[in-house]
Amino acid sequence: MAQYLYHTYIYKDLTNVYGANNSQETTNKTDFETNYKSQCVEVTDIVPGETMFDIVETYPDFKAKVTGDYSWSDVRYAEEGQTYDIYLLTSNPI
Repeated sequence: MAQYLYHTYIYKDLTNVYGANNSQETTNKTDFETNYKSQCVEVTDIVPGETMFDIVETYPDFKAKVTGDYSWSDVRYAEEGQTYDIYLLTSNPI
């Protein structure tokens, strides 16, 4: 059975990051750290399986998917250098 890995990232530090919308990234970082990070599970790495679809979303689109059958306690994140990599694994497409 296929798995669906919804994935987004947020810049924690915009130093030496070019082309990002600084205002939006700062808003996303503050929102995640203030409202959701404490409910998520921190992991060191996520390795996609062979039958996994990796769907990359913007943070607002990802956040909209964490409703109904899914809560922020189902979300995993890893601190990767200058970013938070944020994941939601589902059995069905959302």
